[in-house]
Amino acid sequence: MRTETTAKVSVIVPVHNAERWLVRCVDSIRRQTLSAIEIILVENGSTDGSAALCDACAREDDRIRVLHLAHADLSGARNAGLAVARAKYVGFVDSDDYIEPDMFARLLDAAERCGAEMACCDFISEAEEAPQTVPDSEVEPQLLAPREALRELLLEELSPAVWTKLFDRRLFAERQFPDDYLFEDHRTVHHWIARCQRIARVAKPLYHYVQHGESICHTFSPLKHYHFFLANYDRYEFMRRHALFAGTEVEAAIYERLVRSCLWNFKCAAAQVRPGEFAAPYREMRRALARMLRDSVPLTRRTRGQLQRIVRLWPLYYLTHFALRNRH
Repeated sequence: MRTETTAKVSVIVPVHNAERWLVRCVDSIRRQTLSAIEIILVENGSTDGSAALCDACAREDDRIRVLHLAHADLSGARNAGLAVARAKYVGFVDSDDYIEPDMFARLLDAAERCGAEMACCDFISEAEEAPQTVPDSEVEPQLLAPREALRELLLEELSPAVWTKLFDRRLFAERQFPDDYLFEDHRTVHHWIARCQRIARVAKPLYHYVQHGESICHTFSPLKHYHFFLANYDRYEFMRRHALFAGTEVEAAIYERLVRSCLWNFKCAAAQVRPGEFAAPYREMRRALARMLRDSVPLTRRTRGQLQRIVRLWPLYYLTHFALRNRH
């Protein structure tokens, strides 16, 4: 198809070994009720037929542009898409997911009506073999203050996923996705929310998050636990630097959640791989846990006790909790 309309939204789709799902994903974007879009397929390091399929999609629709990268990295692919995006607003779709036909029309309308730098919607989590339908209903956009959005995000009441959001492209001028890290949106979305004056919410699931055996979050390796630890430690440092919700029950609840998540990911990594085989990540995580203990942020007695045992009694803690266990 041909369109002379200037794109209002750039949709960035990282593609890595996604031949199995790519057509469904791209078709769901091409069929948007908002036709004034550009679709940027960033194929990175695929070893299946994804590269050729991306090129075939571009030949069918001149709104599609394809970038081919040699290195397989989700953050790098998104950043490469941002570098060439031309529309005022940017959205992201993962290549194994798909979206409702009116997703970007609704998000753009919400952003423009509310004068917001970010608009967000809900999502449906579904198994690959069991697609779900979204009831046809009208919802009015709601205005969400950035402070409230940060509270919901840090309490896990608002999804950190970038694919549920539409961003004013200027938000990425000072911070983009961190290269070579997993859970990159978990590590960065709070920074972009903090730069907003207004955020619009569409309380309707418009994104289909498809779970399958090859999903990044389907299984956790020691490396994934380490990267999720780092993402939550970034949130911890963000809270501390900005003194968010100081002296309130919300502050205590967020610190408790973040520290417990870091402890859990540290212990899960320690249960899977010996320190000598994972030395640098262990050192970094232990230093971060020690800083949490020194900061004396509000924590329950149980959580502070776990921190103290790991930080101050690590050789004994490792011996009793991990080294003597039968890992098999």
